[in-house]
Amino acid sequence: MKALMDKLVYYANPARRRRPEPEGPRFADLNERAMASAIDVMVLYILFFSMFLWLQERIYAHVDPGKLAEARDAINSAPDAAAVIHDFPLLWASHQPQLWLINMAVQVGIIGVAIVGTQCASGTTPGKWLLGLRIVDRKTLERPARWQFVVRYFGYIVSILPLMLGIFWITFGREHRGWHDRIAGTAVIELRPRGWYWSHFKRGVKWMYGKAFPKKTTD
Repeated sequence: MKALMDKLVYYANPARRRRPEPEGPRFADLNERAMASAIDVMVLYILFFSMFLWLQERIYAHVDPGKLAEARDAINSAPDAAAVIHDFPLLWASHQPQLWLINMAVQVGIIGVAIVGTQCASGTTPGKWLLGLRIVDRKTLERPARWQFVVRYFGYIVSILPLMLGIFWITFGREHRGWHDRIAGTAVIELRPRGWYWSHFKRGVKWMYGKAFPKKTTD
């Protein structure tokens, strides 16, 4: 254990050579943005799960249970996909598809107001803020216009629908822009210098090393 801590402290030595900071903005890559998105999803879950559950119960209360049961029996007994399509009008008559669309539209709208409102107010989201990331206009590198945040939010639909190809597009190119970024004319940049997280991690290692193996004082 002591040998491992000694090695970590060696890498924490500030005298070791550092790479020069590249010129221009530093664009956040897929890993950083994925971590920020995970934090944002967790925050949204905490804030809106109970509300969405309550809304869903109220919306689906208008489903016709008799017609829904009839539609499900017909679809479950259908021999092939063509027969399922033929029986879809029964499901439509139960109002479940329409209410599902309404439920999704309401949730997407509420989440959109929360995300776009936060971005308009601060230029970032909770996850991006924690990781030192900010959304900027690609040309000016300043805070985007409000309409860009709105377009960017709905641009996620274009990025996610084709098997999330627009999200994975972030891995390509120096600017790491997804399809939603390209549609809205935005980019995500890092505000902290290169190695910021690693330097703070090393400080933590040195602190733990000092606690685990305190220097002996001689009288």
